[in-house]
Amino acid sequence: MEPEQCLACMQEMLRFNRQNLQIVVNVAVQNLQKLGAGNIVKMLESVGSFDGIFFFLGTVINSTTDKEVHHKYIEAAAKCGQLRSIEEVIRGKRDCYDPIKVKDILLELKLTDPKPIIFLCDAHQQYDELTRYLYKNNFSKYIEVYLFKVCQNLQAIPIVLGTLIDL
Repeated sequence: MEPEQCLACMQEMLRFNRQNLQIVVNVAVQNLQKLGAGNIVKMLESVGSFDGIFFFLGTVINSTTDKEVHHKYIEAAAKCGQLRSIEEVIRGKRDCYDPIKVKDILLELKLTDPKPIIFLCDAHQQYDELTRYLYKNNFSKYIEVYLFKVCQNLQAIPIVLGTLIDL
């Protein structure tokens, strides 16, 4: 089957019945070289299958340093509520994603648990913005947890405290 036909077939399988997701993801993984990761992600996005993107990219995330693949994986994980997976990528693959794009996605989604944002901002030294976000979204408890348990850089403490005073 030609790549375009294969993608169209998988797209119709998902439109017809969401229970075909595992089959579609398996076919996508087996034909990754032929179809291309970008084309597979676009097809899954066209049917609104963020869980499909999450499962598909989860199989290839450890074998690539492509920033767009990592960004799409983090975005899909956030939309599927897979916060632990986001934390793992943020902690383990700092050079494989654009921290600004990831931060914007996480802030836009207004997560109920700010841990991924905390780890991201700590890893990329965005202390002021982190403090403002946590304070304005009533995550005051997390500011304390950040300062006493998460913070890896002692230079962050005066920045966080100064921002709190300003707020």
